[in-house]
Amino acid sequence: MNIRELAKLAGVSASTVSKIMNNKDSSISPSTRERVLQIAKQYNYQSYSSLIEKGTTTLTLGVIFRDTLSMNLTLDGILHAAQNAGYTILLRESGNDPERETQNISVLCSHHVDGLIWEFVSKESERNIPFVEKNEIPAVIFHSEHGNAVNIDYEELGHQAAQTLADAGHTAIACIKAPIPGREAFTAGYRRCLFENRISLEEDLVFDQIDGPLMQKIASHTISGVVSAHYETAARLYDAVRKLRYELPYDVSLVSLRNESMEPDVLRQLSTFTIPHFAYGEYLCQRLIGEIEKGETSLQGFHKTALLDSENTVGIPYSSRSQKI
Repeated sequence: MNIRELAKLAGVSASTVSKIMNNKDSSISPSTRERVLQIAKQYNYQSYSSLIEKGTTTLTLGVIFRDTLSMNLTLDGILHAAQNAGYTILLRESGNDPERETQNISVLCSHHVDGLIWEFVSKESERNIPFVEKNEIPAVIFHSEHGNAVNIDYEELGHQAAQTLADAGHTAIACIKAPIPGREAFTAGYRRCLFENRISLEEDLVFDQIDGPLMQKIASHTISGVVSAHYETAARLYDAVRKLRYELPYDVSLVSLRNESMEPDVLRQLSTFTIPHFAYGEYLCQRLIGEIEKGETSLQGFHKTALLDSENTVGIPYSSRSQKI
């Protein structure tokens, strides 16, 4: 942010801003001074930033998260890759506040970062793209629905989870979307798996949460297997099935995704595919550095094969067990 932009936001002249920032504001009202300083702090205005020429290498990368807590392993991957490449990270958090996101963009641009790793707050975040382009800062957008965003391949994870059950002989497979950003992609992968295995897709086998109809289908053995995009939801389903005095995987099989940071669930020991957040963070950083240093703009997305950690809750369908008996 330059002095003219700050002055416009504050509704004062550039000379007024200059006087305030240089402590020569005895003739300026306290309310005006306070307003200018507040905006300067929000946007991290630096009067000396104009001395740094555009395009100067600073070996600094800007990273903007919606929520650093929920993406801690992705951040770990970014930090690891940046340190190995000799870069420093400047981290900002936007929450779900578009105005705060705009401020974060301004702050990082004022520090002349060499590149930006940016998680959109919402679709409206696109309005900040021209400002980043004006400052000639390459950006990798991630974990977002923007057309050029780089995302974890939840569709492939959904396909792998469903394929695990299909390989075990299941043809009545339910899907629980659950509250994760990639829920629709996960469900698309589940649908693709059923199509490829010539298993009819029943819309009433796709659930947003654990509810009565789902439990009734499990109790009647209408469903033989379930895939879940969310580990905590899968754990609740496990407990609900056990309350019916049913056993996993004897009565129903269950496969879920899980985060790398989760401690092993000794009680349930569910069959899971681990979401590769750390490798995802490394990829985002390496991709950005490749663009900065070599002008390489990868058209490929992030792909990393996930492996099933165990078959504790995967077995043959209940109907097959009954026929054998």
